[in-house]
Amino acid sequence: MAFQDAKYQECQSWWDNEVYNLVDMRYEQVQNYITGRWVLTVKRDKQGNFEKCKARWVLRGFQDKQIWNLQTDAPTSTRPGFRLQCQVAASFGWDLTHVDLKTAFLQGDSYGAQRDVVCQLPPEAGLPDYVGARLKKSAYGLNDAPRLWWNKLDRKLRGYGLVPTRADRCCYVLYRERNNSTRGRVWPGSAQLRRRQALQPAPANAKEASDLVSLIDDGYDFKMLSLGSNTMLVSSSYFEDPHEARDEALKMILDPVTGSNATGKEVIGIITIHVDDCFMCGDKTFKAIVNMIRTDFQVGSEDLNDVMFVGQRIRWIDKNEVWGYIKVDQTVKIEELAEISLESGKADTLSLSKDLHTQYRSLLGQINWLQSRTQFVACYAFSRCASASQNPTYGDARNLNKLARTIRSKDVALNYFKLQGSLRIIGYPDAAHRNNEDKTSQRGQTIFLAEPRQANRISPKGSLVDYESQKIKRTVLSTTVSELYAFMKCYGSCQFLRGLWKDISGQTAEVHMRTDANNLVTTAQTTHLPEQKETIHMIQMDCLLYTSPSPRDATLSRMPSSA
Repeated sequence: MAFQDAKYQECQSWWDNEVYNLVDMRYEQVQNYITGRWVLTVKRDKQGNFEKCKARWVLRGFQDKQIWNLQTDAPTSTRPGFRLQCQVAASFGWDLTHVDLKTAFLQGDSYGAQRDVVCQLPPEAGLPDYVGARLKKSAYGLNDAPRLWWNKLDRKLRGYGLVPTRADRCCYVLYRERNNSTRGRVWPGSAQLRRRQALQPAPANAKEASDLVSLIDDGYDFKMLSLGSNTMLVSSSYFEDPHEARDEALKMILDPVTGSNATGKEVIGIITIHVDDCFMCGDKTFKAIVNMIRTDFQVGSEDLNDVMFVGQRIRWIDKNEVWGYIKVDQTVKIEELAEISLESGKADTLSLSKDLHTQYRSLLGQINWLQSRTQFVACYAFSRCASASQNPTYGDARNLNKLARTIRSKDVALNYFKLQGSLRIIGYPDAAHRNNEDKTSQRGQTIFLAEPRQANRISPKGSLVDYESQKIKRTVLSTTVSELYAFMKCYGSCQFLRGLWKDISGQTAEVHMRTDANNLVTTAQTTHLPEQKETIHMIQMDCLLYTSPSPRDATLSRMPSSA
């Protein structure tokens, strides 16, 4: 009975959103007809308790004859963007808000004149079979539905004044100008600051030109330097060595912080979207944005400070206390893990049947979602199970079941503390050369946002913002090259996070790298021996691709092998 009521509600939502016009197919020849079917699900709350039955009338999109002419890509939020948003909310003590937008795909942009789709209506609509629905908008199951929905949501959010970040197209930030007495000021002093002042983007408007005049008044003389399609203003002193000037311009173009929309502004709110879920945080003035969303879209549910977002429970713990933090866990999804049913006595080397292979891939997909979001302790074991997914054996299935039991037995969550000061990005890469059972090499990394160093304090607080463990797919001939490859991947991720953190928080973070590979540090500092040519070349390429505008922004340190 509950599912029957849910079906009637779905039919009503199609009508309320003006999705279609009725078509009598006895008198009109239909060129593009698509059938549909019901998809029934049970929705549960944050504690895993029954909440309601849900019904969706989903069209069979593969029957769409115009499928090859559609734009179907639609971005979704990234894991680093979500985690950095949680860190900003924790540091500022902002409230967490989640809004679920009801029947999202039925609220997307309308079709153009070239799009012609007639679909089957469900029996619950109460109409004869020869009556179809000519769609005015997209609907569930069609390939262009996510894109048309995202187009509308993106346009509305940008219309509210929100600016998408450069590295995460589904993370939007609301800025306001800083105090005029400090905004845009460049304070001369150290040689390093003057070095940065010597490179400025060419002024795009009158305000930027005015700021440039103030620099010239301070004693700087600028000339134009063309680098491809980019034009830079370079201090005339650099033209004494044009190669150095060109190198400095290249560094600025590659620098992930340069060009951030957060420059000269302060952040007052952030929204991360994943299809129809909006996860938001901000100060008191940001509540106006939430009210605009309520006005322009149909809101299904709304939660505050204890919310669910893409299968994760995000909540404040002791919000008003100094030690308060934001906790992110997936307890409900972990409880849903079901092991593969295996017959006892089967040899580990025996391949799984087709049915068991399907169960293997299903459980692997569930664990992938968990390990990529919060269950960092399962990364390595999952990577090994995933490597065997093409032709798994009973031994592989037993290892996967063991991993599922391990995840259920351990209470693992991500915590975001009230970090203060100018935060640092600290990367910890590691690698193992040919240590896997199949003699392949493995690399891994963890990256933290941490408070700045303080006198007489050994361990400042930090929050985990990125991690992974993957098989090295290229040929590596030594432990040193394996460690260097892991180092390069980790440093590239740190630079990505550095640019994203600048957009989300307004802070310019330093990158600090830690490695226990003493041979890697030694090789980088010693004479280039002939047998080290490949390693030295990779180090040089690492410096060229990931160099920072300031030597202080990237620090390499050796740590004890037991760390």
